[in-house]
Amino acid sequence: MISQRWLFPDSQERQYQRLMRRLLFSLVSEFVRRLRENNLLRIDSDEETFSDEMAGITAGVIAYWLLSIQDIRAQMGALFVGVNQFNDNQFIKVIKSMFGVILPNSSSVMPKPGTLVTQISEGLAKLGPDADLSRIEQWVRTLRTSFEDKNISAVDIAGRELVVRIEQTVRTEVAKGTPINEIVTQIETQRDRITRREQLRARDEMGTLNSEMTKRRMLSVGIKQYVWNTCMDERVRGNPGGRYPKAIPSHWAREKKVFSWSDPPDGGHPGEAWLCRCWATPFKKIL
Repeated sequence: MISQRWLFPDSQERQYQRLMRRLLFSLVSEFVRRLRENNLLRIDSDEETFSDEMAGITAGVIAYWLLSIQDIRAQMGALFVGVNQFNDNQFIKVIKSMFGVILPNSSSVMPKPGTLVTQISEGLAKLGPDADLSRIEQWVRTLRTSFEDKNISAVDIAGRELVVRIEQTVRTEVAKGTPINEIVTQIETQRDRITRREQLRARDEMGTLNSEMTKRRMLSVGIKQYVWNTCMDERVRGNPGGRYPKAIPSHWAREKKVFSWSDPPDGGHPGEAWLCRCWATPFKKIL
């Protein structure tokens, strides 16, 4: 039976979102603690003194932030490994259900093509003359480094942006004589806004990574074309009766159509557009 859906790495998405929430909430707590400790949420000194003290607190919070994300590479690496294992298992299940071929897991010892069992050898004809079921995935290490670098930078930027926004808020509201509790509320609003944005980014990153792995694994066994699949609900781009009927390009119009990995359609392959929930399944030619 053909797999009806290439699942999304929901567990890794939640892990990433929890990580961002923890880091950003901790950052704001530290900022507010320092502001209160230095009695800087009320204007009782001249403007120059306040400005100097504010600059000192901001610098201290930035240092705190850099310390907080020191181990972020290890955590990003763990997220990558989780998505990689998840995607690999999905890939093996889809290939087995569609072609009757049992692929070796990428984490297992790779057999040489000449020693593959008969079932796999017979599957080569179905997948095409370029198929290589040994699946020695040389690309994994490079993709992992790229993923880690990109997301470490994104996390750092998000924290620094939050610090700048808080500093601007404090400077503006203290000068206006805004009550302390109201200033803290505004700070928390800034925190929540950026946290929500970063949680959406976390979902997009997991989807994009999952999509890239799908592409590379299909190509690794000679599958050069795929079928576009959508969730077929109101959130699909271009659904005439959905939330985004005028979206361009329309993913709704691509349902069950065949595309080539070497020739991406407008907006990219399934899962590459922002928060795209579409997925690719192998195009099975009629032999």
